[in-house]
Amino acid sequence: MLVKACRAVARCKLEDAWVRNVGRKNMFHATLVMYARGQLGLLSKAAKAKPGANTIAFGKGKSMYRIAQLTPKLKKRLERLEVFGKAVEDLKPPRSVKEWRAAVGHLESTAKRTPGLSGGYRKFWAIRCSLILRMRQAGISSLKLGDVTVRDFRGLFPDQKDLLTKLAGGRYMLHRKISDVFKDCSYRGPPELFTMWACLISDRSASRVSLDWLKDHRVNIARAYTDLKRSFKLTPHPGVLLEEVERRLRVS
Repeated sequence: MLVKACRAVARCKLEDAWVRNVGRKNMFHATLVMYARGQLGLLSKAAKAKPGANTIAFGKGKSMYRIAQLTPKLKKRLERLEVFGKAVEDLKPPRSVKEWRAAVGHLESTAKRTPGLSGGYRKFWAIRCSLILRMRQAGISSLKLGDVTVRDFRGLFPDQKDLLTKLAGGRYMLHRKISDVFKDCSYRGPPELFTMWACLISDRSASRVSLDWLKDHRVNIARAYTDLKRSFKLTPHPGVLLEEVERRLRVS
């Protein structure tokens, strides 16, 4: 299944403008490839190789990767990864932040024995995506907040830039209800996706424009959003969207 996933992303094409991270300009699917190569040893860089049954080409430069043989060591790693998947599958989908916290704690203990998930940012993303997957499979579209504070909410979701604390008003305002912070931001989406959207909107191309500029160009932004989504069949990154609006304004 992992080899099939790697082959699938190798066939994907993405316009340069849609790639925001400098390190991903030649490999926008870098996370999967890095995990399959560095953590599992499923792929290995091939200096000289031709595309075939045992190789995959990635990126604009068509870097070649050789698919590893199923050695006892690799088999053991995959079995440990399967244990994490089984833990996710058996987990009761969370409906509230309290249940989410308990589920995170359970998966963290399992992740300690999982290749590549023992620590760091990848672990939090793997757990977050796994829990959201289980929620959506169960028809749960959003976590229930209740009277959860910012302090309760922090640390449960990947937030590398600590944007949640900044939006709440600083570290002395962690007692605020997270629902009030969402109201300040006019955010009406699922709580479990908030920090992801906050991270996207903090992109330099989006954060450098003023609120007045955004209000003045609401029509242009909406039109560009529709055009980009129709053209690429993807929801545009906020930074890409605003760069397209600015490009159109310069042309006109």
